[in-house]
Order: sequence, then C-alpha cells, then structure tokens
Amino acid sequence: NGVVTSYPGIAGAGIDQIVVRGNGGNDSLTVDSTNNGIPIFIDFDGGFTDWSQVMSFATATGPGGANTVFNFGNGDELVVYNMRPEEFTADNFGFP
Repeated sequence: NGVVTSYPGIAGAGIDQIVVRGNGGNDSLTVDSTNNGIPIFIDFDGGFTDWSQVMSFATATGPGGANTVFNFGNGDELVVYNMRPEEFTADNFGFP
C-alpha cells in the first residue's frame, strides 16, 4: 500500500512477530537484519505449510548475495537485508 514504517530497535519496539498473509494484495515487507539476523518470528498465514515451501521462493540478491528476496508473485515479496538464504532455519518461521 506504499506505507513504510521503520522500527530501528525492533526487538525493543514491542513487536514479537511479523505476520505475512498470503493472497492479501500486492505488498512488500523489508527487514534489515544487520544486527545478528532476524530478532523476531515471521509467521506465514495463508498458502504455506512448511519451511521448505517458503524457501523455494528465496533468492540471494545484492552484493555478494548478502540479501534474500522471497518473491511470491503478484507483487508480494519479503526482502531481508544482510541475511543469506542459507542462514534461515525453520525456527525463523511459523505456519498456521
């Protein structure tokens, strides 16, 4: 929807998870994991059932492949800066 919200201290901002809803429109979420990976849980609600399914949409991008883009099609994407696809584990994600 074109809205950008920044939480520089996300772990201390009262946010304990990010919920990504499938088929809910053309949205983009950017997470900067500069400070030691993703400090919160990413919960996929809609269309995904496991970690390997989500990782099939992951592509390394940026200088030296340092970033990960999950391109789900139809303009829906999740961009995680400073975290390579191989650094994700099933513990980073949740499913309904």
